[in-house]
Amino acid sequence: MATSENSSLETSNMVQQDPPNDTVMDEQVDTTISDPLGTGSHDSEDENTAQAEKDSDAGSSFGGAETSDDKSDGSSNAGSKGDHEGKGDGSDAESNAGDDEDESDEEEESFESYSLKVAQLCRDLGYGEPLKIEDMKAGGFHKIVGLSVGAPLGSDLILRIPKWMDDSESADFLDQVAIPSYFSNYDFLHGPKIVAYDSTENNALGALYVLQERFAGVPAGEVFYTRPLAEKLQITTLVAETLTKLESIRLEKPGRLGATSSLAPKYIGSPLAAELNIGPYRFSPLHEMPVVEKQPLRGFFISLFEILKQRDNYLEDKCDRLIEITKEMESAGFIRTTDTECVPWHWDFSSNNIMVHRQESTKAAVVGMPASNKGCQHSVKVKFEDGDPQGTRNTIHVEVEDNSGRNCSHKIEIAIEHSPGKKYRHTINLTGSADTDNHIANTPFDSTSQDQGIDNSMPGPWSVSGVIDWDDVLSVPLVLARKPPSWL
Repeated sequence: MATSENSSLETSNMVQQDPPNDTVMDEQVDTTISDPLGTGSHDSEDENTAQAEKDSDAGSSFGGAETSDDKSDGSSNAGSKGDHEGKGDGSDAESNAGDDEDESDEEEESFESYSLKVAQLCRDLGYGEPLKIEDMKAGGFHKIVGLSVGAPLGSDLILRIPKWMDDSESADFLDQVAIPSYFSNYDFLHGPKIVAYDSTENNALGALYVLQERFAGVPAGEVFYTRPLAEKLQITTLVAETLTKLESIRLEKPGRLGATSSLAPKYIGSPLAAELNIGPYRFSPLHEMPVVEKQPLRGFFISLFEILKQRDNYLEDKCDRLIEITKEMESAGFIRTTDTECVPWHWDFSSNNIMVHRQESTKAAVVGMPASNKGCQHSVKVKFEDGDPQGTRNTIHVEVEDNSGRNCSHKIEIAIEHSPGKKYRHTINLTGSADTDNHIANTPFDSTSQDQGIDNSMPGPWSVSGVIDWDDVLSVPLVLARKPPSWL
């Protein structure tokens, strides 16, 4: 799995505070200042993977920054040929279209050929012949294949194959295996469960791969913006709860999360429960930073800036200014001296990396039951008038529901108080069996009641089915992990 293009500790935002008349800003900017933790480039797992999971979930029984590389790659399968071949004059349009069709056929044939390797891998792993193999059409960093297998798993899986990694980069690959497998131990985080991987090329694919369980549902970004306000609030609450639970996990020190030396080069079995090692942050995939110890936030920032100063003389003045800003922030009370705890930072908590689905509705669950077991549901409208044609009229709509399937008996008490202090009290008694309801409304004016029956069309509540893209999760001081998702 590749590394991040923008998983820094937001140092770049602080650099932008330089005065506009500072001539240094006119010079060429060293990219290291915008990525002090050096997590490098990154492959979001993938908007396209999530989209493919959504499509498959809808059609069969069968979670990066929000502008990730794979987001553009998702459309490149359809449009990249036009980008490369359609730059000629208009006379080439017809022949280019023919070339596109030919290349499309070749791509389909290529996947058909590749699927034979996937099928062989399934047999080698002991899963037998796969029931289904799907081309997930992922982005530029991974080939993504959907699988449906029988015993012993009997479930739907995702096969992720890095496009630009070989076994010489097995250490980085194992880091990206260890992170999601560790956090999958926390059920409330809904991380992907890894059932097999290989950090060598000695397999039927001739490539590194990860095989993980597949999530149901759709990416939150696919439904969030089109839902009613109440459902948006529900999804927002789910996201906030997940983030809150994530920050409840305490890590021993700041740094980059990765695999321990005990993680085997390959694995197959029950969902993996790996341990984590916390190493130094990185300038780049090839260059680690010196270790930054666990300490109050002021010292943490100053340590990072001092390390950057030593790496490049060009950054010395900027880092000195950032150090002064840090000291001023502490003096102004913006930095807590007690803020030393470190937590995981899933820096790409985008809407495309959160899979959501509707839970089964309680009402829908009773479809097909005998009428006597369906429970009862009452709707009562109580109208109040004071007798004056120009006077006050009030209607109270009361709904009562009981899905227990037993005889029902409900008592509703209503109190109406006028401004002079005069009170009217009314009692509504609803009794009956589950399939035959008798409503008795005891009111001095007018009341009506009506059985509504069972509404099987009511959708259930939303829930989070999975969070993907755990690549390059960092351990950072708590306050730095509390960056709210920009899409909410």
